Order: sequence, then C-alpha cells, then structure tokens
Amino acid sequence: MKHDQHFMVDEKLASRIVDYANISPRDRVLEIGPGKGALTKYLVKKSKVTAVEIDKELCKKLKNLKIKNLKIVNANALEFDREFDVVVSNLPYNICEPYFNRLIKKDFKRGVFCVPVSFANRLVKEKSLLSLVIPLFFKIKILEFVPKSVFSPPPKTDSAIIYIEKREHNTDKNNVIREIYLQSDKKLENAIQEAYIRILNLSKKQSKEKTSNLKFLEKRVYMLNYDEWKELIKII
Repeated sequence: MKHDQHFMVDEKLASRIVDYANISPRDRVLEIGPGKGALTKYLVKKSKVTAVEIDKELCKKLKNLKIKNLKIVNANALEFDREFDVVVSNLPYNICEPYFNRLIKKDFKRGVFCVPVSFANRLVKEKSLLSLVIPLFFKIKILEFVPKSVFSPPPKTDSAIIYIEKREHNTDKNNVIREIYLQSDKKLENAIQEAYIRILNLSKKQSKEKTSNLKFLEKRVYMLNYDEWKELIKII
C-alpha cells in the first residue's frame, strides 16, 4: 500500500484524540499525515493547523475542501523542520520510530499519536532501547487501545492512542545521553567525548577516564544493544 496509508473512519475516536491534545487557540498545531482529514476537521476548530502530507493527491483533495485555519504542506514528515507547540497524528506505522527520534531534538509542549500497540508497548512496557531512552525526554501515557476496525483499510494490528509531554527540565545526565543517542553514526567513544565536552565542558582526557571501563567504545552508537545501552546509562 502506498505510504502505509490506513485512514481513520471513526468520528468519535477522531474527536477524542483532538480533545486529548488540549489545544488552545494560541498553540501552533502540527498534524502529520492528515490523509482524508479525519483529525484535521476537529483540529482546525481549536487553532491554526499545519498539516504535512507526503501524498500529492491527498494534498490536492484537502486543498479543494478549502478548510479554514489549515495550511497544507506536501512534504515528508521526517524532513519537515518548522516549529510547533502541539503535534497530533494518526502516525504512519512505518515512520513511528524515526519520527520519535526526531522529536527528541524538538522543543514543543505535547503530542497525541495513534500508533501500533507493539510500538506503544516498546515505549513504556517492554525491555527495549526505546523504553530506556525515550522516557528520559518525554512523559508517556497510553490513553486507550483501538481496534483495526476504526481504519479503512484495516491495518494488520490493533492500535493505541498515546500522549507524550516534553520534560521541561532535564538533568545533565539525560542531556549527555541525548547527545550520544543522536550521534548514531559515530563511534561511541567519539560520541561520548563530544557529549561531555558540549554538555559538561569536560576535556577529552576527563571523558575517557569516565568511560574507560566500557568494552564497546569502538562500536557505532546505532549498533549498541539493550544491555550495552543500560551499562552506558548507568556509568554516565
């Protein structure tokens, strides 16, 4: 299926999702993947909305509806960089993890997402890299579970509605972890050094001393497994 599209068809659910976001008229609202506008028509009643849609044909159809308070952008959400306060999305399943990795870098208030149950569980319940790292930067709640039948065509899995809120004040430790996590292509040793220098103003020598007992410093950050991340977080 093109762009992993599963359109929300349950009006009550769409309305609830927007209510969960607690949007004020002053909030800059971002919607990822508006599709046919199930969430969009409720969002624009709350505030001005920028809707990012990768499918050109869907963009045309949305523009033809001439909805007030709506700006439609034909773009890939993983490459869209404008600022926002609140993000709401029936998030395309194939971009859940990369989009959350992008959110770590962003300064915003909160978000409400419809995601696969498996992804929601990886964030808050299961032993996973996501459950180690993402909660350092966001408060996360699973608000409700929804069946496949609320979409057309139905996906292969049930979904969950999750609420995330950016942690306003983070510790130096968490900021160091974030810097390391975001340098995914670098060797861990180099990523740690840059993180310590940037966040804690340590020297290269000091950073090496703090991490010298790690056996996997030569690994690329993206290659670290769960247990290695757990050990890294423990010593920082």
